[in-house]
Amino acid sequence: MDAPLGHDPSAQPGGVARSVGCAPPIPWAPDPIDPSSLRSRYEAYRRQQIRDFLSLVPREALRPLYRQAWSALEPSSTGVDDPVALLSDFVERHLPLPPFHVWLEDVRRNPDVHLEEGWMEDAVPDPGSPFTLDTRVEVLLGRTWHSDLRVYRDGDAWRGHLAFRSQGDGRSHRTADIFRERRLATVRGRFHEFDGATLEAFLRSILP
Repeated sequence: MDAPLGHDPSAQPGGVARSVGCAPPIPWAPDPIDPSSLRSRYEAYRRQQIRDFLSLVPREALRPLYRQAWSALEPSSTGVDDPVALLSDFVERHLPLPPFHVWLEDVRRNPDVHLEEGWMEDAVPDPGSPFTLDTRVEVLLGRTWHSDLRVYRDGDAWRGHLAFRSQGDGRSHRTADIFRERRLATVRGRFHEFDGATLEAFLRSILP
């Protein structure tokens, strides 16, 4: 279970930054996620899994598999216009793919993994709409702050910056872009390498 969020009573105003918990990753879609906004991505995920499965089937096994798909047709069926679609539909009914709600929860928990897959290519964030990949909650400069890691796709790399939100204050203060990596996991790893003193230095540099 995540540590409770809130003010660390042992922190002294102006003292060393103290961690008071780590919030779960926040997806790029509005929170809470509108499931309908990702339904088409889920269907693309399923199609990709079917293609991946069929690519692993030996050539000599495809004909028996197709015969099984043909024999599973309804007796009233008048024929098959698209043999590939018939085979894909048959595989989809038997492949143990997660239902939508399970897949959606995994997207919420692991957005960095999903966003680097082909079925998410048209859903990646751009500079005008970065998403919050991760959040840390720290006592910085004597107050509790949410430090958000916000990222977006730029060509073949991921760029990102920090955005600080004070608890109880709706305003956000962001840095310039300070991350540029090819993998989101690397960006997240660098974010967690920052200690409290480093976060305080970033925060001081952008406060009015």
